[in-house]
Amino acid sequence: MKPVDPNDPTKGYEVPNVPNNPTADTPINYVPVPKSTLVQPVAPKAPTKVKRLANTGTTETNTGLAGLGMAIFGGLLAAARRRKNNED
Repeated sequence: MKPVDPNDPTKGYEVPNVPNNPTADTPINYVPVPKSTLVQPVAPKAPTKVKRLANTGTTETNTGLAGLGMAIFGGLLAAARRRKNNED
């Protein structure tokens, strides 16, 4: 589409030809892009040395203990619910 005024795109664009017969094929004209405007691929950079995180000296984590506690609590709740359902 061509702009009405190339210096002012707010004025809009020229309307392309609209076919009169909607069942007929609409030709599409291919306009190749000049090779000079194509972007050349960029070679990847060599990997840099990976920095290590500081060692804080702690080897235990509380995540495992928290998971174990939640599993025991869930098991107790399930057992209590089963016992209550069996009493009814």
